[in-house]
Amino acid sequence: MTDWPVPDLADVLAARQRIAPYLGPTPLYRYPALDALTGAQVWVKHENHQPVGAFKVRGGVNLVSQLTADERRRGVIAASTGTSTPETSRRWSRAWAPTRWRSLRPGPIPR
Repeated sequence: MTDWPVPDLADVLAARQRIAPYLGPTPLYRYPALDALTGAQVWVKHENHQPVGAFKVRGGVNLVSQLTADERRRGVIAASTGTSTPETSRRWSRAWAPTRWRSLRPGPIPR
């Protein structure tokens, strides 16, 4: 197994810049009942407002944006049992047109 470095603040900010042209910010909402329950101001980040209803597409876009020209030329293969792979594929092909893309799914996507 590969040991991945733990991202620091600079890594997070760099990823934010790479993702921004392709995905909008995730909305934050407050809920008075949650504030009252916790005794604090709680902001809920709604990743369910992203195209696939989850944060996964952000990671995919961030990863592909860092590929070298040779890696993009060779292409990307991704496998998923959910909806994140087709949506990420659509965004990748728009953002990095020379990137070849194959999306693999084991069967029908449950709705």
